[in-house]
Amino acid sequence: MKNKYYKEINEMILNYEVNREVKERKLFQEEIFLKWKIGEILSKIKNLELINEWAKEFTLNYGKNYTKTNLNKFLDFYLKNPNFSLGKLKDFQGKNKLKEKIMFQEIKEKIKQYFLELGKGFTLLGQDFKIKLGNKTYIIDLIFYNYEINALVILSLKDSKFKPSAKRQLEFYLNLVDAKLKKDDFKRTEGILIGKEKDEYIIHYVSDKKLTSFIKTSKNV
Repeated sequence: MKNKYYKEINEMILNYEVNREVKERKLFQEEIFLKWKIGEILSKIKNLELINEWAKEFTLNYGKNYTKTNLNKFLDFYLKNPNFSLGKLKDFQGKNKLKEKIMFQEIKEKIKQYFLELGKGFTLLGQDFKIKLGNKTYIIDLIFYNYEINALVILSLKDSKFKPSAKRQLEFYLNLVDAKLKKDDFKRTEGILIGKEKDEYIIHYVSDKKLTSFIKTSKNV
């Protein structure tokens, strides 16, 4: 029998596995790019004895992943893939809910990074930010503070087509954040809702309970 305790445990395990997979996947991508980049540099060096000497030092300092044999593999990898990019890596071949959550979490990470790289006053206050109201806990995908406009900015991500209920939920979050987080000298709280339509993510901006759809992005965000 799947009661509320089963569901609670299942959700905890699922979230843990998603976060673990996202971290491992990111490390894997960084490792692949590192090998390609090392190979690119090695392709510019014609002195093989020098490379062999470096391999001994790297192996001594960092372990057997950087032996002469492995450096040659990095070089070969670059020569065979001179135009390589991380975007060409295949997606994780997981299944069902786990795969969907992993992809959803990765999209959230990309969006967070995008806003932080805007450089227009955005500071991250929290991801999967929990706010308690009575006996219930609400989770907001991303919360930023923007010191340029002296306002809190809530970002809610939906992996589905826009529905009026999503706007109502975001408005509820706006009121919740105003009550729980907003300081007296903050001007306002803004909301951004990102929903998926076909292969694109559409960004909806919510301010003063008015919704405006203003940006379309590619499926890669």
